[in-house]
Amino acid sequence: PFAASMLIGIHAGVTEDTLRQIGVVFVIARIAYGILYIADRHVLRSVAWFIGLGCTLAPYYFAF
Repeated sequence: PFAASMLIGIHAGVTEDTLRQIGVVFVIARIAYGILYIADRHVLRSVAWFIGLGCTLAPYYFAF
């Protein structure tokens, strides 16, 4: 879903800098999610997951 939203953002004319920032935050959130999963920190893990979800939805928001 993330790659598809980035492609939609590219085709909709969202700036490269915006998409790059969204991508960096997404990768950091996914790495944090994995670390927090191993550390069994369920609340912070959910926060990292929602940040990743927000990054997946952000290109749609900026496209319109």
